[in-house]
Amino acid sequence: MEKFRFWVRYGAGSNFLHSPRIEVTNKTFFLWEPSSRHHAEVLPGYAKYLLDLGYEVSVLINSHPLNRTLFEKFTHPHLKVIFMTQRQIVRFFIKNGLGKAQGILITTARKIGDQNSYAREYKLFSNRSDDQKLLLVEHDVKIPIDKKFIDSNVITINKINYQNTNTLVVNPHYFGEFSSSSCTSNLVQFVAVGLLKSGRYSMDNLIEAVKKIHQEGIYNFQIRIIGKRASIERLPKHIQKYFIFQGQISYSELYSCMEKADYLISLLDDSNQDHQRYLTTASSGSIQLSYGFIKPLIIGEKFASHYGFDRFNSIIYDKKNDLPLAIKRAIQLDKESYGLMKSKLAISSDKVYKKSLENLRCAIGDCPS
Repeated sequence: MEKFRFWVRYGAGSNFLHSPRIEVTNKTFFLWEPSSRHHAEVLPGYAKYLLDLGYEVSVLINSHPLNRTLFEKFTHPHLKVIFMTQRQIVRFFIKNGLGKAQGILITTARKIGDQNSYAREYKLFSNRSDDQKLLLVEHDVKIPIDKKFIDSNVITINKINYQNTNTLVVNPHYFGEFSSSSCTSNLVQFVAVGLLKSGRYSMDNLIEAVKKIHQEGIYNFQIRIIGKRASIERLPKHIQKYFIFQGQISYSELYSCMEKADYLISLLDDSNQDHQRYLTTASSGSIQLSYGFIKPLIIGEKFASHYGFDRFNSIIYDKKNDLPLAIKRAIQLDKESYGLMKSKLAISSDKVYKKSLENLRCAIGDCPS
């Protein structure tokens, strides 16, 4: 049945063997995001690591309009970004395999086949040589660990804390070259990113926090909400002026928002059972944005500890009722203290980058550089 579903999804049609031409050399490393709508944001970060290891990187990504600006701030003579449909990508590999390439990093595992194994990925690249690497990025390792099929080719974005399982961590937080400005305006800018529904991110906590801050007579702040289901309709009218709801936006728009932001707000809540997986088996995308754009996080203590943030590079609060105090502190932080916080965060980001680069080098083995 799984083979049939794969055929219908990727192989049906009279032009089954038709696929684009892609130049492949003996220094090529493929980078493929098999999801059409999710997780593409990790591609620039992984591309940067592979380039730094000396490879020529061919990025294969779905041609969805929102993806077109993903690499607009990132150019390199050995980087090729190729937009194709997922069907075209699979057909290319069915017909050509990896060719002379050194390997492939698939940035969402279990997307092209069964959620309960890596069989489809290994089958698709079954003709690769022993020297050609196949690496898989897991965004949530619960199923692979529970069903005991996780293996040494798996990479995770952050450390996991589940059944004493260790994984190789490669954190992709490079998005390109951006300005890193400090607070230069009296209007402090915050950004919160995520799918906004009560079961996943705690928008209600943020609304209550803004109410309390407003009541204290603090008005010089603005919060941009980025993500699906973002709507101003549920907000009390007296605090609507503090929010800008941007919904689902392009990467170009996301990058612009992050450049202008002073802080990033994590909406994760450790009292919400649905958020516990971000402390055990899954990773939050806010971490990559904070490291990549050097924007201090406002984050709960348990999540800060898990992801390696501290009170020198972030603003940390203990309980969800303390969120108003954390936001208030961010608004009132003087420029010198804010600049010092950013410098500490930049040091942490660099440490994560160097450790991730070494981990990827170990995963691949012999690298050109």
